[in-house]
Amino acid sequence: MVAPRPRGVLPLMRRHLVPGLATLAFLMFAVLFATDRPLYVAILDSVHVHPFPQPFLDTRFVTAQVECWRQGIDVYARNPCDPLGRTLDYSPLWLRLPFLAWSGSATPVFGLAVDGMFLFALFRMPWDVRGAFGVIVAVGAVLSWATMLAMERGNTDLLMFAAAVLFAYLSMRTATLRSIGYALILCVGLLKFYPLTLLALVVREDRRRAWVAGGLCAVVLLAFVAFFHAELSRIGANMASSPFGDMFGARSLPFGVPLWFDHPRIRDAAGVYLTLGAVGPVMAKLGLTMLAIMSAGCVLAAILFGRNPVLRDMLDRVDPAPRSLLLVGAVLCAGCFFGHQNIGYRATLLLLVLPGLLALVGVAAGNRTRLVFRSTGVLVVLVLWDGIVSRSTPGWFIMQMAWWWIVCVLLAIVVSLLGPDLFRVLTPWRRRRGDAGRLC
Repeated sequence: MVAPRPRGVLPLMRRHLVPGLATLAFLMFAVLFATDRPLYVAILDSVHVHPFPQPFLDTRFVTAQVECWRQGIDVYARNPCDPLGRTLDYSPLWLRLPFLAWSGSATPVFGLAVDGMFLFALFRMPWDVRGAFGVIVAVGAVLSWATMLAMERGNTDLLMFAAAVLFAYLSMRTATLRSIGYALILCVGLLKFYPLTLLALVVREDRRRAWVAGGLCAVVLLAFVAFFHAELSRIGANMASSPFGDMFGARSLPFGVPLWFDHPRIRDAAGVYLTLGAVGPVMAKLGLTMLAIMSAGCVLAAILFGRNPVLRDMLDRVDPAPRSLLLVGAVLCAGCFFGHQNIGYRATLLLLVLPGLLALVGVAAGNRTRLVFRSTGVLVVLVLWDGIVSRSTPGWFIMQMAWWWIVCVLLAIVVSLLGPDLFRVLTPWRRRRGDAGRLC
């Protein structure tokens, strides 16, 4: 993300404080890993980031899938190459990437590359941290449990984070660069699926370009499904679906409560990983009803807030760079929340919306509106520390309600920024109003 070049020491510090601290923490842990492994493990254990003997466990997961698959092993059923025996729940395209065919000894190289791209993306984001509130929220978020877990494991969600930052930058540029951005999202979306939600931003284009780009993406997706349908049908069974543990998603609260009543000893270590399929038929109906009511209420509240001209005026006063990143992050996080259950480290995607949220706090019209965005910023930090907060029953409930609040606010921002363009694209009888393609 390219922001205006700061002048003077203070603006430079405000911009680089957050990524600088993240890089410093990364280097500190790297030195500890190399020189004092027990202290390294003790520090991470204290914040419930339980490291394995070797770092980048999730990077190894990807290379292990390719390694076993090239040996003729059905990695959808078993995977002896992985340290934990985890079966494939990623896109089958990962198995076809030739550079991943290296042996497991290359895992540290890939892991460092993943973390390095994430840190580079943080430096390219338009941070402008002001005041004690901004510093506490930004630092508390970037040095959070979710971020530490994702970096220690070298999870590929960090690559998706970097791709989202690049896409937000491209989305503010010329039609050619915006087209490259959609192609980028299509490529990474075929690897991790959830980035495909960003293709919704094609409605920002003029009507003809939007329909052409949308049609081309649809053709590619249909061809992908047709070619890999047999493998795709086996991925779902391998995906994590528990509402408990370090998981989040729209189904956690409405299905977690029925699971709680069906399994009174859910607090036991053996019960914390019960899947959504463990819900009985009666409680399943209750869960579906609760999910429908809560989702409808969230969407309705988002529409009402998003159509408020005060919110639109506030968003117009936010600089283009943080506003672009705010929209990209809001679409991604809402898509992940409603799409499927997510492991806690995916909450790092919330870092994308922080510069925009902090900017909204600064331009908020009135104390009530400012309180909404201040509260959202605090709750973002809270859910990024999910691995610690949700270890108790009250903490778990607080985390679930926090997620619903955050997603509701983010959906309102999406409605405000994308709603008019969506209406324009879907109503061909209306007079054309020119190119609306830029996110700024």
